[in-house]
Amino acid sequence: MRKKALFAAAAVCAIGAAIAVAALYPRGDVPAHIAVFTPDGINPELIGKVAGAHINVFEPGLLEGQLQKVVGSNTRVDLDLGPVLNRIRPPAQLTTEYGMDAQRQRKLLAPLASNKLRDIPPDPEAIAILRPYMELIQRYQAQVATVFVADEPYLNGISKAELERTAKTLRMLFAEYQIQNVKLGVIFASGMVNADFARMVDREASRYVRSIDQYYQALSEKAQAGTAAADELQWLQHIEKHRLTTYDSAGNMYLAGGLPQGYDLFGFDFYLSTVLQDALYENMLPELQKHAPRGACEIEKFSKVSELRAQLSFYQDGPIVPPAAGNGNASIDSARDKDRRLLDQLYTCRMAAATNMLRKEIAKANSKAKIILVTESSNNGVLEFDARQNIEPGQPQLLIESRVLDEVKRALTFYDKERKRGDIEALEFFTFDNTYDKSIHLNIGGFVDMPSVKAHIFKASEQMMCRSHPKPQAALACQ
Repeated sequence: MRKKALFAAAAVCAIGAAIAVAALYPRGDVPAHIAVFTPDGINPELIGKVAGAHINVFEPGLLEGQLQKVVGSNTRVDLDLGPVLNRIRPPAQLTTEYGMDAQRQRKLLAPLASNKLRDIPPDPEAIAILRPYMELIQRYQAQVATVFVADEPYLNGISKAELERTAKTLRMLFAEYQIQNVKLGVIFASGMVNADFARMVDREASRYVRSIDQYYQALSEKAQAGTAAADELQWLQHIEKHRLTTYDSAGNMYLAGGLPQGYDLFGFDFYLSTVLQDALYENMLPELQKHAPRGACEIEKFSKVSELRAQLSFYQDGPIVPPAAGNGNASIDSARDKDRRLLDQLYTCRMAAATNMLRKEIAKANSKAKIILVTESSNNGVLEFDARQNIEPGQPQLLIESRVLDEVKRALTFYDKERKRGDIEALEFFTFDNTYDKSIHLNIGGFVDMPSVKAHIFKASEQMMCRSHPKPQAALACQ
């Protein structure tokens, strides 16, 4: 899951959009709701502690075991059907051109079978896949809150029309299986619901392709001339099969933006780790300024994410807390204070802009859909890195945990403020368990082993659950 968004133009249009959103979502009672995205399954420690557990669906037997875990508890389950419903797009069906309009160029490298582009199968095949899961949802519908059909669909090439077709199919199956009070949802990457922002992401992906192809061409010529060094020849072999999936995604993303009809819940993820490490977002700050409230995206006047990243104490060469320019005796506290200030600004900027973009698209679609905010509670963005973003040895676990706690606090503060609008249904944290993300080949440390983060999230969730249930179960120990 990842990324973020843009800003409109004229003040009249902005005011009109705000009025439209306010009409759709008057200040109202949307129960506060904290969920945790736990892809591989529900850790028993979460049950009764959070209102929602979001899991990936892999096969019926495993799913039934997960649903049985929460029977009789206050925790409901969100199901991501993407792993069983979405299939990898065959390399032969990938566009091998990148760039915009007259500047389009053909990629030098053939697409990989392990690309991140996805397709949803035709209705007859989709229905056959879905039926066993519909039977389970029917049986455990008191435990199921939302069904999600695809993760980051536009970034991964699934179009608005395909999402609408799938929504119709699922609505038909819900009616057939008498499934009620289960919502349909989609979680997008960053600001991909906005067409301008999506095109910005694709431009950055094209920039990556161009850099790879230019280097590949130069080394190929050296190899043909017999002047390539051994490491250069090794790179030529390596890049054929091992490279960022961004290479194949360029030119294959869905860039038209907008929201599909037929859904009850729309969300976006815009993780700190993604923003700081993914080159797709290097030039996002000017785009975000167009959509965020006035003053929310100043971020020390940086225009590039790399400029901001270079100011963070944990993306530096040398000791954990490098000396400040000019004095040589900066304290840990001053370095952490500077980090917090920058990351506070970055959180407000990206989340406010992406939320505004999503609200605008919901109003434009004349939808009554609610919003889910997906935020980070894992450590992979706040480890100690060198200036080239390589993970350094000897990680200071307590310091890393404190950075994760800071990000969690930012999320809760933002959620508490924004939900007063009446259109934010939930705040979801990623992730609880330690996990391995195959798509980026990285071990991700969840908050299962971070006592302060766990206590903070569980306490906030318990308070929200107590307020949301007139007669809460004794297990909640509501005061």
